[in-house]
Amino acid sequence: MNSDSRHPDASADAVDLAIVGNGAVAMSIAIEHRRRVPDARILVIGPGRRPGSASLAAGIMLASHSEVEATTFRHAAGRAKFDLIRTAVADWPGWLDELAAIAGLEPPRIRRGTVVLDNPNVSGFDPPNFDAILETLRRDEADHELVDPVDLRGYRPAAHLRASRGVRVPGDGAVDAFAVMNLLDGAAAALEIERLDDRVESVRDGIVRCERGPDVRAARIIVAAGAASDGLIQMIPELDGRVPRILHGTGAGNRKAAEDETTTLS
Repeated sequence: MNSDSRHPDASADAVDLAIVGNGAVAMSIAIEHRRRVPDARILVIGPGRRPGSASLAAGIMLASHSEVEATTFRHAAGRAKFDLIRTAVADWPGWLDELAAIAGLEPPRIRRGTVVLDNPNVSGFDPPNFDAILETLRRDEADHELVDPVDLRGYRPAAHLRASRGVRVPGDGAVDAFAVMNLLDGAAAALEIERLDDRVESVRDGIVRCERGPDVRAARIIVAAGAASDGLIQMIPELDGRVPRILHGTGAGNRKAAEDETTTLS
């Protein structure tokens, strides 16, 4: 690879770690691996503009109780997932501070407080899921407050679409996804993690084949490209059918600045 860390040359020695994907998960893996193995040669591969990125569309939702569903605790895997999410939410403030220190930037502000609405007029899934959230909050003795949707500022749906119940969860919240991705990019640059602006066509036998650039050889390859990972994994016979499918969702992120300079994420 040449001296320009953003344009590696596959004719050079293999990188120690190639990461397919450049969203929040992929960038975090690259940064943490660099911290643990300072002399590792790490390459992150993904389109620079991140088209269709779930990291940007979904936002960074720091929520555990608000994400509970009626089926969450019916299986050990669901319970383990909930416990993992709770731990991760608690670790986020420290993680952002560490990234900010590496990048030399201010950490983005975590905005605490999430309101969950039960709207049976829109979905039959809402009432049982809302009940499960309340039950889990009470079981964990987590801070929460029942609210009347009528009293929520800015909530003015059509009468036949109005939610019937609401609960405010102060411990859950969100952080600006764009600010987090800028922070991850800044930390990666400070740690001299190499980048390749390209799409990946296939991964096989230590070779990452890109659409435009040369093949990339790597001692280890991690596929962390969200729903795009699925097609790549299916090309590997040893893994096809052994890894849970990763499916596309549909969503959009809104980022609105109010006159009082607050930012609303939805």
